[in-house]
Amino acid sequence: MTYLKKHWRGELSLAKSFWLNMFVLNIVFTMPMVLLMNPPEYLRSDNIMLFALVYLVLHLFIIYPWQVVGTWRSANNHIVMHQRKFWARFTQVLLVLGILSTIAQTIVNAQVYSEMFKFATRQSDFSEYTVKMTADGQRVYFRGYIGPGSPQAITKLLKANPAAEGIILDSLGGLVKEAMTINRIIKNSGLNTYTLESCVSACTIAFIAGKQRYVGESANLGFHGFSSVFEGPVVDYNNERDQREAADLYREAGVSEDFIVHMFTAQKDDMWYPAFAELMEHSVVHGETSTIEIAADDKHGATDQAEIEGYLLEYEAYRLIKQYEPALYQQLVAKMESLLNNGASMAELQRSIGNYVEEIAVASMVRASDETLEKFVQILISSGRKIVRQDAFACMQYFFPDQYGNADIRHYLEDSDFEELNNVFAMIIKDAYTRPMPDIDVEKGDVVINDVVERLGDDVKYLDPTNTHGAEDYKKACDVMIAFYDEIIHHDREEAVNALRYLFASE
Repeated sequence: MTYLKKHWRGELSLAKSFWLNMFVLNIVFTMPMVLLMNPPEYLRSDNIMLFALVYLVLHLFIIYPWQVVGTWRSANNHIVMHQRKFWARFTQVLLVLGILSTIAQTIVNAQVYSEMFKFATRQSDFSEYTVKMTADGQRVYFRGYIGPGSPQAITKLLKANPAAEGIILDSLGGLVKEAMTINRIIKNSGLNTYTLESCVSACTIAFIAGKQRYVGESANLGFHGFSSVFEGPVVDYNNERDQREAADLYREAGVSEDFIVHMFTAQKDDMWYPAFAELMEHSVVHGETSTIEIAADDKHGATDQAEIEGYLLEYEAYRLIKQYEPALYQQLVAKMESLLNNGASMAELQRSIGNYVEEIAVASMVRASDETLEKFVQILISSGRKIVRQDAFACMQYFFPDQYGNADIRHYLEDSDFEELNNVFAMIIKDAYTRPMPDIDVEKGDVVINDVVERLGDDVKYLDPTNTHGAEDYKKACDVMIAFYDEIIHHDREEAVNALRYLFASE
């Protein structure tokens, strides 16, 4: 305590005050921060961040002022005692520059410190997650961000349920360190991994640990380059190191090198969603699954046929199906009842029931009148333009649902758009049962399609969704799909509708 007081009063020599109490102590004070860059797994990230902030406050408002004031006073005493000013004034100049630099850095990093405080006090998005067992007690169900405490929560639940065979991961990502810890937990427990909605960014690190890996019919895995949670000069994040470690985990899981090369090509604010066929081809996943198979919990409640029919018959397309295909209509109602009563998700319900109507509509398209065909393609184009402006990947799901699952386009279109879409589907179905099968001139259809393909030039490759990697490509692919249909309908009307019939007949 006497030593501390002596420095504060400037009673120590200038050399000791500057070199020992400023220079050496600053090196010593940085050691705990360096150690926190690779903390032990049992420490929660939010606790580490809280310690770092407390340490920072102590240094800025107690330790640093003690260092500066004591050294400044020692410099003044040095002049009085030794009648030499150069080193004393030079030291004070360094102190002033140091103070200005510290103030500037604090101002520049104010936003980072604010985010760190939210993180440390568990007010950030990363603290928003739930961990529970599925209704059958077979799987852990993790939803939300992979954040502080999530590995410990999963471990605790697994200890209480040692017979669990898998873990469902529906997450927008989170912290790489925690995701790698969860990866080890999954491996050590021999769990299968599943996702029913989406598993993107850091979540995929945990997902790849599964002994067997499955994605839901409307779920996707998303990949991009890693970045720091906190952006600012104070942050020194080694994303390349973490990406190398993540790539090694994928190699251990048997994923092909070609896939690993593409994993981090999308930028931090972008995302690459490989099509299901790509995931299978490169051994990222082993198959598809559904809510009914692994996580049903009767969340919709019991529903009877009368209630379902009341909903379906609000739409003319379903009324026409009931009129012209009563057996198929009853099959549709029974399917919907089974899905609802067995806990299917809304995405799965939309996909399954939508497939029925889509199959009927596509099969009926060749019989549709010229006016109906034109109307359908115009709606297809206008809806695509609206969706791509808001979400390029949702537009990919809109045009390529078999590859990427169904988008919930209710988020992107107005009620009037849906009304138009339902009306045109009804027109297509009605035409199919009231109009004779028109002739299709295959040669003329080929001519129009080839002309459109030639006009698209090199962009024609985007008609194949496997050629897309990230938001820029997704937007490009959607724009090309829109341009493809737009070019067709801008041909002579007779040629255009013939080409559309030829196109739909070949699907």
